[in-house]
Amino acid sequence: MKFKVLFIAGLLCAIIVQSCKKENLAVVSKEQEDLSNVKAALIKLGFDTATAIIKGEDIFVEEDILLKRSELFKTQPRQAVIRPNSIGALGYLLRSFTYFIANSLTHHRDVLSGISEIRNVMPNRVTMTRVYTEAGADLVFRGYNESSTICGFASWPTMNWGIATIELVVGESVNINLFQWRNLNASQRRTLIAHEIGHAIGIRHTNWRQYGEGEFFSITNRDGSPITYGAYTVPNTNNTSLNPDPSSIFNGNSCGRSWGSGFTVGDRLAIRYVSTNIFNP
Repeated sequence: MKFKVLFIAGLLCAIIVQSCKKENLAVVSKEQEDLSNVKAALIKLGFDTATAIIKGEDIFVEEDILLKRSELFKTQPRQAVIRPNSIGALGYLLRSFTYFIANSLTHHRDVLSGISEIRNVMPNRVTMTRVYTEAGADLVFRGYNESSTICGFASWPTMNWGIATIELVVGESVNINLFQWRNLNASQRRTLIAHEIGHAIGIRHTNWRQYGEGEFFSITNRDGSPITYGAYTVPNTNNTSLNPDPSSIFNGNSCGRSWGSGFTVGDRLAIRYVSTNIFNP
């Protein structure tokens, strides 16, 4: 009797162990599938997967651009722009937005200086309005502390597809590393804020080729619809070399850079290109 009890108990344990193994394999398989889908989406957006950092919902690309796993299919590619724009009704427009500067971020005057530089280049139809509650803000500027060489990062925007136009929705946050911020002067802070806002409205690094990212191309789906991949260059700008515009405020690895002469012609084209479907600087 005792032997039977031990045998049954051992059999039950074996069944449970096997069941757990199958469940664990299923979890691992699901995680691998999810990771594969994320990487495929990043490739379609033109970002390098080798240097991407995936932390749950957060995906960091080019070091300081933050994408959300749940929103990967609400955005589109491209270089100094989020997706190829076009003249007329099919072009997309940046939606006016509100912003809030949290108390966790110091030197608000320098933050406002960077915001002003971006605003001065945007067309009048796009308004950037400061609000004084986080709940009422589309874009939030925050400070955080991290012992690293990264000065900050910003959320990538998403898109709303309408009947006649496509609406570009600003990223939800600009996050500044106080570990670096406290040691920057006013000119360097202005540059950093303008750089990160650029990401929040869909401008990626001008020197994106240095990140190993692919050129834009389009193929046709089975149903005849276009499928686009890779990074895209703003019309009327030079982007044929690894770093075609060394003075660009939107170059990567530029933490600690001073404002100097400010935006280049290419920068201004990029800002206007993501703000409205106008190609003039």
